[in-house]
Amino acid sequence: MRSLSKLFLGLGLFALQLHALPAWAGPPKAGAQSAAKASAPIVRRVFKVSKTAPLPTSWKIAGQRYVSASEYRDLADGVMALLRRYPPKKYFFVGLGRDPAPVIAFLQNLGEKDLAVNLPGTSNIQWKGMVSAKDVARHIEAAVPENILVGKRQIVILDVTSSGKTPAIFGPYFDRYLKSRGNPQKVVRLAFSWQDVMKGYYKRGLTDWIDTNKWADFRQYYTGKYEGRWTPETGGHGIAEHQRHSMTPGVEPPTVTNPNYTAFRKAVFARMERDEKLDGFLVNRLGATGQKRSLVTSAAGLAKGD
Repeated sequence: MRSLSKLFLGLGLFALQLHALPAWAGPPKAGAQSAAKASAPIVRRVFKVSKTAPLPTSWKIAGQRYVSASEYRDLADGVMALLRRYPPKKYFFVGLGRDPAPVIAFLQNLGEKDLAVNLPGTSNIQWKGMVSAKDVARHIEAAVPENILVGKRQIVILDVTSSGKTPAIFGPYFDRYLKSRGNPQKVVRLAFSWQDVMKGYYKRGLTDWIDTNKWADFRQYYTGKYEGRWTPETGGHGIAEHQRHSMTPGVEPPTVTNPNYTAFRKAVFARMERDEKLDGFLVNRLGATGQKRSLVTSAAGLAKGD
């Protein structure tokens, strides 16, 4: 009996101890996980102190040389000018056509497609007034994340251009699409240009202009080695993400990524990892934290210069 009494007493004390312990909350609820994801920074640091080996002077991609030190500096400084005006916490970037591909590639190295995408077909705008809302919607939805389309951040449509024509003309199409989705925000219509497009023919259709005269290489994005011609069937040159395309009735948007574009991203990322100026900007201006994420531009897959 004495042994049984001790046993019951021990069990009672154990029960009291369990009662005093904090209750196990279980795994995080879906809402908490979503909130944590929503609060995660859009832009992450990519600078790596350990990266000290010499880089090539440039990278050869599909027969052309890219991402020399001066070309990289022009691109990086141009993107930083963009992000000063339009911080990623509030804005999302859509490159129109193939010309702004270097800008979008740089942005995607910082935030993947939660920060920026290329939207093909928009620069072939001889079809003004001839394309249906259904065709526009199909192309937009193939490129832009759903959470952006419903108003998570304001959209900046941008182009590298001599006139500002594409953002000025395509802007109303995008606005009408967003309105049809119940999103009242209008897109920012931005031109990177060496011309003062805010005094030109399309000035009334534009929101903003970034002067690229300090960054000489931007002129090549427009008609030079960057745009090129490429198809999944035959390959080709240039680093635009998608093949040449017109947003004409019934035509499906291209979704296959040009491997030259991937190689260009990797080469740009190799310089981003060494760029202390960029790192200081990301930390001090944008509040970026953390180190390099697992990107398509991982160190193991960096394109080799030759």
